[in-house]
Amino acid sequence: MTNDKVFRYKVAAGMAAIIAVLLALAYAGYNMAREQRVNLALVRHTYEVKSQIEDLLDASRNAATGQRGYVVLGSQTSLALFEHSNEAIPQLLAKLRLLVRDNPSQVVRADELAGLFDERFSEALSVISRRRAGDEDGAYNQLLTGRTLALSEAISQQTKIMEDQEDDLLSQRLLQTAETARRTEYISIGGAAFAILGILVAVFAVFRDLRRRLSVEQALRDSSALLQNTLGMQRAVVNSANYAIIATDPDGFITDFNPAAERMLGYKAAEVIGKVNPGIFHVHGEVVAAAEKFSQELGRTVQPSFEFFATKTLQGKMQTGEWTFIRKDGSTFPAELSVSLVRNSEGEVLGFLGIASDITERKNVERLKNEFISTVSHELRTPLTSIRGSLGLVLGGIAGEVTAQGKSLLDIAHKNAERLGRLINDILDIEKIESGKMEFQMKRQPLAPLLRQSIESTADYGRQHDVSFHLADEAPGVEVEVDSDRFMQVMANLLSNAAKFSPEGGTVEVTAVLVGKAVRISVADKGKGIPAEFRDRIFQKFAQADSSDTRQKGGTGLGLSITKAMMEHMGGSVGFDSVVDRGTTFFVDLPTLSAVPAVPAEARAQAGVGSRPRVLVCEDDADIALLLRMMLDQGGFDCDIVASAGGAQRKLATDGPYLALTLDIALPDKTGLELFHELRAASETQDLPIIFVSAEADKGRRALNGAAVGVLDWLQKPIDPQRLLHAVRMARHQSRQGAASVLHVEDDPDLIHVVTSIIEPIAKIDSAPTLAAARAKLAEGARYDLVLLDLTLPDGDGAELLSAIPAEVPVVIFSAREVPEELARKVSSALTKSKTSNELLLHSITAIIDKMAAPRVS
Repeated sequence: MTNDKVFRYKVAAGMAAIIAVLLALAYAGYNMAREQRVNLALVRHTYEVKSQIEDLLDASRNAATGQRGYVVLGSQTSLALFEHSNEAIPQLLAKLRLLVRDNPSQVVRADELAGLFDERFSEALSVISRRRAGDEDGAYNQLLTGRTLALSEAISQQTKIMEDQEDDLLSQRLLQTAETARRTEYISIGGAAFAILGILVAVFAVFRDLRRRLSVEQALRDSSALLQNTLGMQRAVVNSANYAIIATDPDGFITDFNPAAERMLGYKAAEVIGKVNPGIFHVHGEVVAAAEKFSQELGRTVQPSFEFFATKTLQGKMQTGEWTFIRKDGSTFPAELSVSLVRNSEGEVLGFLGIASDITERKNVERLKNEFISTVSHELRTPLTSIRGSLGLVLGGIAGEVTAQGKSLLDIAHKNAERLGRLINDILDIEKIESGKMEFQMKRQPLAPLLRQSIESTADYGRQHDVSFHLADEAPGVEVEVDSDRFMQVMANLLSNAAKFSPEGGTVEVTAVLVGKAVRISVADKGKGIPAEFRDRIFQKFAQADSSDTRQKGGTGLGLSITKAMMEHMGGSVGFDSVVDRGTTFFVDLPTLSAVPAVPAEARAQAGVGSRPRVLVCEDDADIALLLRMMLDQGGFDCDIVASAGGAQRKLATDGPYLALTLDIALPDKTGLELFHELRAASETQDLPIIFVSAEADKGRRALNGAAVGVLDWLQKPIDPQRLLHAVRMARHQSRQGAASVLHVEDDPDLIHVVTSIIEPIAKIDSAPTLAAARAKLAEGARYDLVLLDLTLPDGDGAELLSAIPAEVPVVIFSAREVPEELARKVSSALTKSKTSNELLLHSITAIIDKMAAPRVS
């Protein structure tokens, strides 16, 4: 074979190899261009899905707005908005299903979302139908207590989950697009090198293959053009995004800064790319705090710089959080930032990708919500306290005798004021629980007194439903660690719930028994039981059984949800057993701290003899006398019992003095009214406080008319224990020199008048409507036994006054705002408006004044 032939064969083989490589590169370029088109199509598809979700949310919000506007204002424009938005929702859902049809998990969520919209539409139609029928109050109440809010929240959560998945897909697809672009760039460079080699070989050795070489070269140019078009489209997608997209190299220097980032932060891309890292956009103090916390988690120091973001991201998870961003002009705004790691196919770190969004609007919405809660707390609780207190005073007889019809109307008003107060308190409690702002003051204490106090405080509610409460077993000696106020609220929820669903004349039985290392407190009723289909939802917010018989009982549907949250926070749990048509038992379990032997009642009575104020009971019925003794003993008083008027006179002469005398009208030797006149005529007993306890109390009041000076109260049998103890405590105050002096710092004149009416038997009120007025009164040197303080005043926070009040003067905070634990520790008592009854307010103030007036034992 000649050299020429060998050369030709070698040239042919070389050309064949070059052509093969060029064809391979062309094919690879074609495949990557196709992959890039697919990636960009997926990115566009993701944005279409997110846009469709936003359109669906807008339609949902418009429907909710239209519904509220029509129900509250009767606006036909709002109704039209509701109908138009609901007509659009099925079309939007259909398009969303079509868009996510290739994503099984999103298809399932879209179907669940459609179900939620159907449920909410049905609920909304129910509310609107009631409004159209003229039942405005019913429609409004259903709007507040119905499932619309829960369904709207569920729709928001579902769409948030779908958006989060699409965001994850977007990040992955953007990373895939960047990786494809990098590989395409390498192929382009390699292709160009091989093209040059092919040209040299063709020029010097393969003249006859020129046409084929030119054809291959044209194919490469076409591939390169397609690649450039793909990269241009990718850049267009990034540039048109509404999110700030900031990419960095492994060292933190910015490599990409899209137009949205320029608009959001005020920098031009040329000012930051290759020159700075994203740390210039952060508040340094926030990064320092986050880095310190992360350092504690890792067990090593992480610098508060780009190292913090890089180290956290290198752990392999996308980190998302809220930060304060700084614009070029120095202004700040809240932002949500997601940082993810960018790697190549070999796992090498190429850099970091940050996607940020301005959440100023969301923060404004949260601020408006907090302001609304604050408004509800103060602007509703304060007047409601005045209304409820005034009604309670009038019903108690402060304004004189009320006609039967008037009393009936006042009872209705008072009952509904109580109901409104419970609704406001429940809504505020739910908000505090969800935001984590509810404070618990845990304290070790005996369980039995808490149970007895719970039953006593709920007894009036039970009487409204003709239901009584019976404490069958109180687990004597058992101690628990709870917040007493929150525990009382839990018990009030369970007891009132049982009373509502008990038959008239029924009894709710309360028991406390040890179960292992816990104590189980059970509240059992004999009602119709809980429907099986409702039991899974009974502890959810706004949950109420659907039967008309259940809904007519009223309530917010929040009580059991609040009960569950409070018990779990106090380390306990709540559950129930129910049998249809036989009754329901709700129970709470709490860990016990100890179980000590109970002190017998006889021993307690003997221990207290001679150490407590004495009351003389004049009653010829032995059972009634024993009942009076037990009531007074529980209230902290000793008593002697006599069965006749003569016996009372002898006791007063030989064993006095007594704090007060309880007197029956019907006595065996003479009437109580005759004894009353004789006692008033004797100098030793003319000032003795007397409490008439009789089945004929009204008749006796009319008989004495205006001559009953020194009569503390007229108690009708059967006896109200709270009213009896209140009357005896008033006797204690009458035995002192002058009434206590109270400074009431409150800007609501109606509430000042109500509080004055409640406590004027034991104290003299001096009011101050502002901080400045209160400071002036204290600066004048006025001597006060107690300060009753509101926290929300026209010229500042009432807590600012604490430093001006002498240390020895007790302070009771009486405010619509919940009192923080730190502030509660600085005062004698903290009461919440709309949660505090007239009796509780009077009892709290009386207890503090009693404590101050009690003689000190050296």
